[in-house]
Amino acid sequence: MSIDYYLTTTNSYVGFSMPQMPSMLTVFDRNKHAMVAYMDQGDQPIAMAYTLPEDTTKKQTGELKDYTIKKLPGKKIIGFNCKGLFMENAQYKITMYYTTEAGVSLYGALKSNKISVPPQLKNYVSDSSKGLLTYLKVIDKQDQSRNLTMNGISLTKVSVTKTNAHYRFM
Repeated sequence: MSIDYYLTTTNSYVGFSMPQMPSMLTVFDRNKHAMVAYMDQGDQPIAMAYTLPEDTTKKQTGELKDYTIKKLPGKKIIGFNCKGLFMENAQYKITMYYTTEAGVSLYGALKSNKISVPPQLKNYVSDSSKGLLTYLKVIDKQDQSRNLTMNGISLTKVSVTKTNAHYRFM
């Protein structure tokens, strides 16, 4: 499955679409607690807006107490110098690479005031607000059907504009 992400330099929102459904674009705006799905089909484009719940949980620091964390040698992925980490515990092996050179990130759109970087990662990830994940491999040692691999394929500057007035909201 392929997913195209639309990131901004201001990190306030993120959009995504899938090549399998090119007429649909979904936008998450964390500041406005909103998600809007735009569908361009036929003569009457439609959209659906959803309110995202406010984060009312207690502040959490994701604990990685049982993980062994190792720095991996850097590598170039989609033209960027990337830093790598390997994390392992009894259930998972996780390999990730990220860059701070891209100028865009998912961090601002998806961050929560209630979740912070686990203390164990602060020694490895200096500025997560500027990091862009370029590779992720998660191996579930107990259930291979839950394994996941994500590869960054490209980073291309595009301009996408959606005007709510052009859509009939459901």
